[in-house]
Amino acid sequence: MNTLLRSFIILFAINQLLAMPSLAQTQPINERWIGTWQRGDKPLIITSTHFDGCVWGAKRGKACDASYSGTIKKSDLMKNSFNPADKSLIVRLSDDTFRTIERGDRGNPMERESGSYMIYDQGYIYEIGFSTEGMTVARYSKIN
Repeated sequence: MNTLLRSFIILFAINQLLAMPSLAQTQPINERWIGTWQRGDKPLIITSTHFDGCVWGAKRGKACDASYSGTIKKSDLMKNSFNPADKSLIVRLSDDTFRTIERGDRGNPMERESGSYMIYDQGYIYEIGFSTEGMTVARYSKIN
């Protein structure tokens, strides 16, 4: 194969890869998340295009985006330090691996000192917060 043709094929392949949307952009949110959720007086509104006011699947780095961000196991959560009330919520989770959703301008998770992510289990959404002071859990119930 001549050099010019090989260069063209390589450039075409690179162009196709760069044009492909990321997994977070193309994967729609699971329908079980969609609805209005409540924790005390704090609502959490999730649609197929927005998660708590953030654009679902937008490219990271936007002012407010939301997407699937990874997974976490209950056993890994249990290894963390929670206050007794929050620990009781973690104990009641299914013995599963949960997909996590993050929202907002997240940056590099290894460089952050605080933040949160959401998981879904048994009809509830749990917000797992982390900071240098420890971990917290908040549970949202669906109201419609």
